[in-house]
Amino acid sequence: MSVLTSIGGYLKIESNNSLTILTGLENLITIGDYLKIGGYNQGNPFLTSLTGLESITTIGGFLEIRSNNALTSLTGIDNIAAGSITNLTILSNSSLSTCEVQSICDYLAAPNGTVYIGNNATGCNSQEEVEAACVYLSDGSTYYLKGCAIYPNPTSTIITIELPNISKPQKNTFLTLHNLNGQALLSRQITEPIINVDVFGLVSGVYFVRVVNDRTVMVGKVVKQ
Repeated sequence: MSVLTSIGGYLKIESNNSLTILTGLENLITIGDYLKIGGYNQGNPFLTSLTGLESITTIGGFLEIRSNNALTSLTGIDNIAAGSITNLTILSNSSLSTCEVQSICDYLAAPNGTVYIGNNATGCNSQEEVEAACVYLSDGSTYYLKGCAIYPNPTSTIITIELPNISKPQKNTFLTLHNLNGQALLSRQITEPIINVDVFGLVSGVYFVRVVNDRTVMVGKVVKQ
């Protein structure tokens, strides 16, 4: 399994009563169709982690996480490009409380299809709970994410990114701008708590801003007019 890098069709992992981890899939990068982990009344009852799926960057269909009662976090599917997900289902994972990983937050910011989230643990029991953990929206022009503000939003020329809780960012704080397919279009080190970014040359559409340091990852959405 360790040499597997791509699957032309779908990947379905369900009805495995002894499966606890997904190690062995670390080199898997692309899935041509959907990714399904668990199913209706046919989950993986002892699966505790999605670690091992970190290299997956694109899928070609819906993403479904269902009936995995020992699973507590979606960490492991962070790097799937939101634009490659067509529909999202996160249902009936009774211990799952952490769903605000990058791929899920990015998808919820600009869904490409349906969203079904429910019957999980508190924190991931509804679409609203997950969105609240991802993005704090105060008004129609400013997006707040865990202390980070992005404005004006929408914009046609410049966006300002403000880190009000950080007097001076650490040396290892970086900003990247991604499109819906997860491609990094801009990357720069942040040395001040307020940063201006020129987006005039970008085509109109939705983009994601990531601010990363050793302790946190902040993701926000910006609309380029």
